[in-house]
Amino acid sequence: MKWYCKKVKNKWCIFLEQKYCKTDEPVCYGCAFKKKTALTLQKFDKTNWINLSTSTLSQGQRQLLCIMSVFAMDPEIIILDEVFSGLDLPTTKALDTYIKTLPQMIIHITHSLSSLEKCNRVIWLDHGKVLLDGSPKSVLQEYSKHMQRNVNL
Repeated sequence: MKWYCKKVKNKWCIFLEQKYCKTDEPVCYGCAFKKKTALTLQKFDKTNWINLSTSTLSQGQRQLLCIMSVFAMDPEIIILDEVFSGLDLPTTKALDTYIKTLPQMIIHITHSLSSLEKCNRVIWLDHGKVLLDGSPKSVLQEYSKHMQRNVNL
């Protein structure tokens, strides 16, 4: 399946057929957008969402859709703030696996220590100050010791 654009009544429309946009036609933003949307949904096995209203999705599904929209923009740096909160276990595992394949720099803000174990670098922030910066093993070990000493549960 391939997307192509065609002018209909002075508007550029998107068509799904077995051919590409012709080189003599202007670049169609809608065409690229629709293609990127379809590819992103396909990566997450959610192509059945293409024509759904977001109001029909659960809270976790809407959160995943928002995260997928960031991936579709293909930014150089992705900042993820508590990206797994509110997601079910299968979605969390699939998303975590996908994130690990991304070529972009990922800044992952989380309280989930296990999701930081495979990172290249961990920075421990407390009240806006860097307490420790280093390998996941060293930072997470010190963080765990600090929590055991200073937090009464």
